[in-house]
Amino acid sequence: MILDATEKILADLVRKDYVVYAPKSAKQIKRDYKELDDYEEFKPLTSPELLFVWWFACQCSPIIDMAEEKRVMLAIEKSFKVKGQMEARKLEYKDLAFPDHIKAAIKRMDRFDPGGRIRALHDDLHLLRQCESVIRKDISAASLEDAAEWFKVVKSAREMRDSIMRKIERGADGVEEKENVLSSVLEGVSSDFMKSKLN
Repeated sequence: MILDATEKILADLVRKDYVVYAPKSAKQIKRDYKELDDYEEFKPLTSPELLFVWWFACQCSPIIDMAEEKRVMLAIEKSFKVKGQMEARKLEYKDLAFPDHIKAAIKRMDRFDPGGRIRALHDDLHLLRQCESVIRKDISAASLEDAAEWFKVVKSAREMRDSIMRKIERGADGVEEKENVLSSVLEGVSSDFMKSKLN
C-alpha cells in the first residue's frame, strides 16, 4: 500500500529554520553554493557584490522587508568589509543606481522562490529515504520471482538515490538549515515564511 506523506513532510518544514543561499562561512558564497556559477548573472560578481545581492534581494534575507533606501545601506555594510569599498558603494548605490551587472544579479536573486526550493529539498529527502527503503530490503528468503522484481526496482532506486545525492552535495539548490549558516541574524526568517505559506 502506498500512503500519502504530504502532512508529515509539511510538518517537517515548519520544525526547522531554512534559508536560501545564506552565507555559511567566511569563504566566498560561490564556494559554499557551487550552483550559483550556473547563473550567468552571478558570474561577473565579486564575492562582496554577490553577498550584497543576497542581502539586498534574496527573499530569505532578514532585511528584505526594509525600505529599499535603508536596505541598500545595511546590505552594503554587511557585504563590503574593506572600508574604502564600503564608502564607495554607499555613494554609488545611495540612490539605488546600480551598475548593469548588479541590476541583473538582483533581478535573478529576487526570482528565487525560497518556499519552492525548501519544499523541493524536503521532497528530495523524502524520496531519498524511500529509495533507501527499497535498496535495503533483505531478499534472501524471497521467491525467485520476487527477487527478480526487486532487482528491477532497485536499479531505478539506486539511480534516483545517486541523482539526489549529487544534487544535495552540489548545494541542494541553496537550501540550508539556518543553524548551519554564518549569521545568527537570520534567526526565524524561513520558518516564519513557511508558516505564513501554510496558514
